[in-house]
Amino acid sequence: MANPMKGEIAFDAGGDTYTMAFTINALVTLEDKLQVTTSQIGELLGEKLSMANLRTLFWAGLLEHHDCSEIEAGRLISDLGIQQAAELMGRALSKAFPEAGKSNARPQKAAAGTGKAS
Repeated sequence: MANPMKGEIAFDAGGDTYTMAFTINALVTLEDKLQVTTSQIGELLGEKLSMANLRTLFWAGLLEHHDCSEIEAGRLISDLGIQQAAELMGRALSKAFPEAGKSNARPQKAAAGTGKAS
């Protein structure tokens, strides 16, 4: 089951349920495979979107939870349709890069002071 708190997105395709997440390992795999920086990955979903990049991005998002090839990822995209696959990736990528100021981290407790109380 997908854990939205970890940036995971669940979806059904081909009669099975899948979980997509752009973890650190997935992002490093994308940087290596596509020869781009993490900050450039978002650009690949815009004007520079190619079918090869779409399939590679989709595949990398599955790596954390599924043992599949890029060919199998392409079949899943075909089952979903290009538009829905791109929307899933967009949602998962946005969860991997939460907006500034919106942190899932718990605030740390202040350390006990050693000075006088005011």
